Amino acid sequence: MKKKILGLIILILFSTGCYDYHELNDRAIIVGESIDYENDEFCVNFEILNSQKTESDQGGATKSHYVSGSDTTLSKAYKKAFIKIDKEAYYTHLKTIIISEDVARNHLKEIIDFIARDPNIGDIFFPVVAIDSSAENILKTSSSESPIVATVIEGLIENSKFKESIAAEINFEKFLASLLDERQDAILNAVSLDDNNKIYLKGLSLFSNYTLVDTLSYEDSATLKLLLNDSESYYTKIACDNSKDDYITIDLYNNKKTDISVSDNEIKIKSRLDADIVEDECNYDFKDSKIYEELGSMFASKMKKEIKKLTKYIEGLGTDVLGFRKKYYIKTRKDLDKWNDLEVNVDVQININKNGVIFEVKKK
Repeated sequence: MKKKILGLIILILFSTGCYDYHELNDRAIIVGESIDYENDEFCVNFEILNSQKTESDQGGATKSHYVSGSDTTLSKAYKKAFIKIDKEAYYTHLKTIIISEDVARNHLKEIIDFIARDPNIGDIFFPVVAIDSSAENILKTSSSESPIVATVIEGLIENSKFKESIAAEINFEKFLASLLDERQDAILNAVSLDDNNKIYLKGLSLFSNYTLVDTLSYEDSATLKLLLNDSESYYTKIACDNSKDDYITIDLYNNKKTDISVSDNEIKIKSRLDADIVEDECNYDFKDSKIYEELGSMFASKMKKEIKKLTKYIEGLGTDVLGFRKKYYIKTRKDLDKWNDLEVNVDVQININKNGVIFEVKKK
């Protein structure tokens, strides 16, 4: 039995590598792309894994290089890039395609149509929007610590489930499905570069049909994820009485409990959230259970205001990433545009945990 288990472990270790020897030597493995639009031309760049290892490759780590092409049409831009590749272009390991803000605002349908029609490009990669930088600049920020940029972006998105994060696991398949459904609008992750030229998640980009309308701040992106029941952890704080510098902070750790319902006369957002106190600079007396109820009520009031403010802002952008339109149509089978006239009511309750005991906070 032990020999079988050992054999299985060895098989797994040797069969789950991302890139094998034959792939690297016989194919040009494209792991990342960038698409910009400048001077009336599409500018594409491919991040391709190196097939040869150099002395500078620490530990034999696989690194990448880039090829580019530009033209008035996307297909010609791709072709001009492909003629610079001396091997068969291979898309199986594609991790991300970065598009610029201009492309996301003005040329997204062309990009989507081209990618969807190309049988060589899969649909599991992560599309992202480049904010405050060209898509090319972000794709070419490789370093000795992060030699493959596409892998960095993939990691930023996929590892978000283990900590407070604004990333949404939206691959091309999910993004395309949202774009094709006239009853809802789409979102994408946005990335940017910090002062040290490091890639970070900027926020969530909102679309209306095939047009980028805005990218939310970190805080609003986190709130949107909470409303979409796609949040593992959410930190929020309130200032102490008579202080602007000291705060009490909670973590809404069990927060996939938001329900959005639609009727003929209202949209109702109902959230039932659990929380832990993670930092206290206010010196509350936590031996008194009433403190937990009071704090829960205060945080619930704050969350209610933030949710109402965000939903009103999103509505003003003319996008429906929360799916109000779809829920309204399913419920009433009426005109899709009528939902925009409905009043949005928000009901929030927060239960703060005390040593494993939940104190339910009553509504005000």
